[in-house]
Amino acid sequence: MIEFNKMSYAEMVEHAIIGVPNEVCGYLAGVNDVISRVYKMTNVSDTPETFFYFDQKEMFKVLKESRAEGLRLLGVYHSHPLGGNKPSVSDKEILK
Repeated sequence: MIEFNKMSYAEMVEHAIIGVPNEVCGYLAGVNDVISRVYKMTNVSDTPETFFYFDQKEMFKVLKESRAEGLRLLGVYHSHPLGGNKPSVSDKEILK
């Protein structure tokens, strides 16, 4: 089971709050299935209020940086400031 350390969880939640009314997104990294690093990403979607999309250059930069720090990518997050806490229709489509 993947777990958060308290500081990383608080950082992710703060990112979501500050980002309202837009969706925010990022990577979660750590070691031994414990998230210890939040990489806040830029949402470059044309409709950031309802969708997120990573900047590809930033995405590869962060992946390279996390490896250099000895961390493993453990997850991706994004917020739903205008919706609930369940996957949206577009989230479900992406997962197909």
